[in-house]
Amino acid sequence: YCTITDENEEIVKSKMLLVTNGVARADFALDSIFTTGEYTFKAYTNWMNNFEEQNFYSEKIKVIDPEITTTVATQRISNTLYAQFLPEGGHILSDAENTFGAIIKDSLGFGIHAVKGSVLDANENVVTTFTTNNSGISKFNVTPITNGSHTVRVNYKGKTYNYPINNVSEKGIVCNVSDTENEVVLTFSTNAKTLPLLKNQFYTLAIHNGNALNTVDLVFEDELSVVKKIPHDALHTGINIFTLFDSNNNPLLERQFFNYSGLSFATAQRPSLQKKKNEIWVTLPYAAVDTTQLSNISISVLPMETVSYGHHHNLASHTLLKPYLRGPVENAASYFTSITPEKKEALDQLLRVQGWSSYDWGTVFNSPPDYEYDFEKGISYVANVNSISGGQFFVFPNANHSSEVVVLNAGESAFERNTLFPLSEDEIRIGKVKENGKMVAPSAYVQFSPTEIPDLELNTASLLAKQKYFFKSFDNVEAEALKLGKLGQQLNEVVVTKTVQDTRIEKIRNATLGRVEFFDDAKRKRYRNFGNYISQNGFEIDQSNNLLGEAPATRDDPDLRSIGHFLIVSRISNGPNQVTPLIYLDGVLLSEHSILRELKTDDIDYIEINRSGAGGGLLSGGGIIKIVRDPNRAYADLDNGDTSKAYKIPLKFSTPKRFYTPSYPSYKSTFFKEYGTVNWIPNLQPDAAGNVTFSIPDHIPGDINLFIEGYVNGNTFVSEVKTINARDAQGN
Repeated sequence: YCTITDENEEIVKSKMLLVTNGVARADFALDSIFTTGEYTFKAYTNWMNNFEEQNFYSEKIKVIDPEITTTVATQRISNTLYAQFLPEGGHILSDAENTFGAIIKDSLGFGIHAVKGSVLDANENVVTTFTTNNSGISKFNVTPITNGSHTVRVNYKGKTYNYPINNVSEKGIVCNVSDTENEVVLTFSTNAKTLPLLKNQFYTLAIHNGNALNTVDLVFEDELSVVKKIPHDALHTGINIFTLFDSNNNPLLERQFFNYSGLSFATAQRPSLQKKKNEIWVTLPYAAVDTTQLSNISISVLPMETVSYGHHHNLASHTLLKPYLRGPVENAASYFTSITPEKKEALDQLLRVQGWSSYDWGTVFNSPPDYEYDFEKGISYVANVNSISGGQFFVFPNANHSSEVVVLNAGESAFERNTLFPLSEDEIRIGKVKENGKMVAPSAYVQFSPTEIPDLELNTASLLAKQKYFFKSFDNVEAEALKLGKLGQQLNEVVVTKTVQDTRIEKIRNATLGRVEFFDDAKRKRYRNFGNYISQNGFEIDQSNNLLGEAPATRDDPDLRSIGHFLIVSRISNGPNQVTPLIYLDGVLLSEHSILRELKTDDIDYIEINRSGAGGGLLSGGGIIKIVRDPNRAYADLDNGDTSKAYKIPLKFSTPKRFYTPSYPSYKSTFFKEYGTVNWIPNLQPDAAGNVTFSIPDHIPGDINLFIEGYVNGNTFVSEVKTINARDAQGN
């Protein structure tokens, strides 16, 4: 599921995508629904709602509506600092060396480079100093003393900030993690006051990545420190979470470490360019590509000076890093492009200040997932046939499925199909085959699941792209073009449907003395039919022939089905012999209730239950029930002739369209260089020689950046940027 939400978390657009071999493609049109502002794009599955970890995709984007934003001001921010000094492992211990991670950010949440800080003791003596890196992160070591005090002092743009180091414990354990060329060294330290309490007690060091877990025993003897050295090849590739547990399985310390060993990244050799007619054909050569393995590459082609491509994550960082962290990470992609020892050290510093992982041990031990949300694989439906005499039914083919003959035996009144993958123009068409071989439209009711895109119950903090400025003023020629409609398109009035729906619900509820319950996808899934719903809301269903005598028959009784007896009685009546409520269906008072026996919740908009019967007259002692159906429910069946019937599928997979590249009045302007788009080419696969080939228009002046994301050979990441220039094309 893909959604775009506005700043109020209202969904403005959504689609369901068909994922094949881990790859899906979609496009969203920026139409009249959008206006200037910040939006959030999310991609997720229903199954992900079962877990608290951030396995879903989330990215903030900014949209410019030229009819509203004709001039753009430079972004201004305050000089206020936001600083944190976090002990490695999560605890501070007196009279032991503690390693701290320092992170200093601006008012937008971005790290500030080259900020210098000093750690002072109680006498204002400088104990140590540090300087932040490009992400505003650094580290320092300090040994707090019992009843002493330390302060971190930072001078920034003429202002001094002081941050006391608090929450120092007299007893406990601290840790330090350091990386060498072939192994990671974990040092667990305590102080003299704590050692007698820890001596000869067994601790467990757990090493896991959310999928696999290994353990190492740890015992304090006579020394204040215990050191564990673990080779890289004994660790999980990617994130490793080190957690120290006591003998009662209480987690004491935690530190995350990223193991680059075993990761594979593919880098293209120098691109070659060939001019053919009005196009430039670009070839990216990748070495050692196995075409029998899955490969898929997507390339965004943008001017080199673009400020539009400022994502903090690439495919590698979002897959390998983000699910384990609790907060947003600035420029996470940099840790997985052009990897150097300095990049590895920078990532380790990041993990030092990120705190404990997203895998909460309280949840792991005490509140495992309930699996409330289904693992969905395609669409399913149940065709309910209004007969128990059996027969043959013909299901017509659609884009991804062939035709089928379904045979129902006597006593069977429904058939079910799963793992269907309907596309945007598909429908389910069914015909009933008579004994003479002729086909007629069936008397059937079809229920689909799922029927709508589920909400993502989880939220995550995201950062907008970091830019020196968000916008600049357009060139004069572009401003005129915007006014004339040459660069942009006149946008229609925006209708916020959620607000209208909320107002409608409020009006309906305020206009009744009863309780009104609106039906959404979750309720329709919980209550498959009206009888199931009403029996759990203060009423009983009687399907016998004697209200006070015989025990109720079951709905599976074939004889009862043919009779159609169906009576609703109130568990609490408001008068003698008044047990049956008045029931209205779409405003019509029902004289008998058999029509409700097969009423499914799929087309119910809301149900109003007035238990007192107030306002209903003398016959309303059993209460009043009003059922209102939604005539616009997407799965209402359509009459398509006498030989078959078509059923509209409420939720279908989006069909990708060809990417539309905008045209611009000038390809030399500041606007195009910073916000223009040259092309987007998804679903590229290397040929037998390892070459990825695609074309771009030849009228783009200056340097062009190729933002390349994907994978080759099944498990080798491709995340890189290549710069080309049309002047280098052969054949000019």
